[in-house]
Amino acid sequence: ALMNLQGFTAGRTLWIGGSPRSKEFPLANYNCSFLDFKEPHDVYEAVILLMSGSGVGFRVTEDNIASLNRLLPLKDYVEVEVEPYNYVGKPRTKEHTEVHLSEDGQTLRMVVGDSREGWAEAFVETLKAFSYTPEYKNVKKLVVNVDHVRPLGERLSRFGGYASGPEVLVEGILDAQKVVFRNPVGSWTQTKALDIMNLVGRTVVAGGTRRCLPAGTPVLTEHGPKPIEEVAPGDKVLTSAGFKSVVERIYQGSQEVI
Repeated sequence: ALMNLQGFTAGRTLWIGGSPRSKEFPLANYNCSFLDFKEPHDVYEAVILLMSGSGVGFRVTEDNIASLNRLLPLKDYVEVEVEPYNYVGKPRTKEHTEVHLSEDGQTLRMVVGDSREGWAEAFVETLKAFSYTPEYKNVKKLVVNVDHVRPLGERLSRFGGYASGPEVLVEGILDAQKVVFRNPVGSWTQTKALDIMNLVGRTVVAGGTRRCLPAGTPVLTEHGPKPIEEVAPGDKVLTSAGFKSVVERIYQGSQEVI
C-alpha cells in the first residue's frame, strides 16, 4: 500500500521506526489512540500511551461512569501526606511503584517508581486508595514517597529530553484528591472522570518526552518573525485560527536536534 501511494505510515514511525526503542515500546509508533475510561487499568494505559508519545482520546459515557462507580466506589475522603523529597540516586532507584499497607489497614504508603510504568502504577494505586476497593477499603490516609523519581532536568535515556522531576507528579496526585472528593461526594460523575483524565494528560505533558522547535526557528508574530526562544506570554502568534495570544511558556531543558 505504501509503495502504491494508497496509505502512509504514522509520522511517529518515520521518527522511531526501525530503532531499538520501537521494538521495546511498539506503542511509540502511534500518533493517536482512544480508550473508554471505565476501570482503573484505563488510567494505566493512558499514562503509558502518553509517555510513549501517543495522543490519547477518551470517552466518559454514562455506562462508563456506572462501571467506575461499581469498580471504584469512592470514599467520602482520604488524607494525602507527601513525604519530604530526598532523591536516593542511581543505582538505588526503583523502577516500579511499591505499596505498603499498615497493620490496621488505615494507612497506605506508596513509593513511586522512576519509570513510565512506575508513574502509571502510582496513578492507579492512588485512585484505588481513594475508593472502597477490597484491599484498600479501610485506608484513610495515603502517604506518598517520591524519593526514587529523578530530579528536574536529569537526562532521559529512552526517548531523549529531560525529567520533569517529582513536583508535577505530586501536584497531579493532590489535584486528583481535590477532584475525586468534591461534590457530589462518594460517587463518580462524568465531570470528575473527565477531570481525572485531563490531570493525567497535564502531568505527563509536563515531562520531557515532547519535542519542541529548535532554537532560532522563526515564529510569525503580529509584529513580524521572532525566534521561538524569544516568544513570551502575551505575544500574539499566527495560528490556523488567526493571531492568538501565548498564555504560557514551559521550559523542558536543552535537547539534541533529531
